[in-house]
Amino acid sequence: KMKFILVNSSSPQPFWSAGGSVDGEQMRRLEKILSAGDDAFRCVLVHHPPLPGLCAPRKAMRNASEFADLLKRYDVELTLYGHVHRNQENVAARHSRILSTASASNTGPPALAAFRCFDIGFEPAMTRVRSRLMSLDLKSGQFQTVDEQTWDYAPAS
Repeated sequence: KMKFILVNSSSPQPFWSAGGSVDGEQMRRLEKILSAGDDAFRCVLVHHPPLPGLCAPRKAMRNASEFADLLKRYDVELTLYGHVHRNQENVAARHSRILSTASASNTGPPALAAFRCFDIGFEPAMTRVRSRLMSLDLKSGQFQTVDEQTWDYAPAS
């Protein structure tokens, strides 16, 4: 069983800013979903980095600390975000992965266009996640795997 939880971090900003926040009602609904206590593998998707300090303050999620505390408290298995236009990986709580991927707007070194592929397998005693970071090889014109990781998640007891 898997839950994809989409959270809107966009909010009106002056033209020189790209920050955002997750409002109180969304935070309450997110906590209700995360506290459900079922055995679902949870993947939270949000635009802005959900941890403080991952981008310039004018581009950050204003309540990233509060949001990160919620992810850590419920040990969310996987959180995916964009906004920063570069590959970042973080681990929070017991085993929670927080990942971003460089956007296709990056077309030259050192940040070539990239994307991640996830294979998620469910077994009775665990969930296995394989993450492949793919990037364009300029010589061949083909996408290649530049990083691969596998994580196993046992249900919380």
